[in-house]
Amino acid sequence: MLTQIDEISYLAELIKAKELANGNKKTLIKGLILVGSGIKPNGILIKEVPLYDDVLVDWIENFRQLYPQYFNAVHPAFVWISGIVFQEFSG
Repeated sequence: MLTQIDEISYLAELIKAKELANGNKKTLIKGLILVGSGIKPNGILIKEVPLYDDVLVDWIENFRQLYPQYFNAVHPAFVWISGIVFQEFSG
């Protein structure tokens, strides 16, 4: 299931919230990510969430690579292009 463009920022906020949460709140947020991302589109029981931890870690890592702007990271392509522009105008 593909994530709709308007859901991307919502999922990013959930991922950030997961990192700040503790205990049951973290499990609930993980469940929301699983459902919202389409990994478990038909819903999930809270007791099932830990069974998907490995899948969730991989999905979050991929999400961070696709949408680094939501996590204050700079995309490598931007760094590369900036370097080329700098070389052109400095030399």
